[in-house]
Amino acid sequence: MLLASVSLGCAAQSQALEVEFPAGTHASVEGILALELTWAEYREQGVALRLTVRNDSTTDVTIAREGILLAYGSLEFPLDLRDLGAPPEAILVPAKGAAKLKLAFATGSRVEQTATLRLRAMRQGQRWLAAGKVELPPAPLSTLQEE
Repeated sequence: MLLASVSLGCAAQSQALEVEFPAGTHASVEGILALELTWAEYREQGVALRLTVRNDSTTDVTIAREGILLAYGSLEFPLDLRDLGAPPEAILVPAKGAAKLKLAFATGSRVEQTATLRLRAMRQGQRWLAAGKVELPPAPLSTLQEE
């Protein structure tokens, strides 16, 4: 079950739909890392996400901010650094710990098809790790039909 709420922006009169994902519904395990989307805010011109990255190894993992991309349609979008709460240039995921990230992407339109969040530039010490990914479902149809 998705938990959703609609918020109206007074100045722009645009709708943003917030969706809280049930635990485990949008998650993947990529080697030593577990990725899980916990929340999304579908906006008129993009999407904001909350991602938990869990590190099951005994060594810290670093994720480069530039390696976090949203694949949507035939394009890949970098993080929207204008959004408040943009992550630092290097994100540390501690050994046997987790990092909670708030991410935003300006796609130019509402996400109406499945997108893929990709984490490409990850290192454990001096060793590069395989890219991680997790799917983002499209905005719920009920809100798309109301517009």
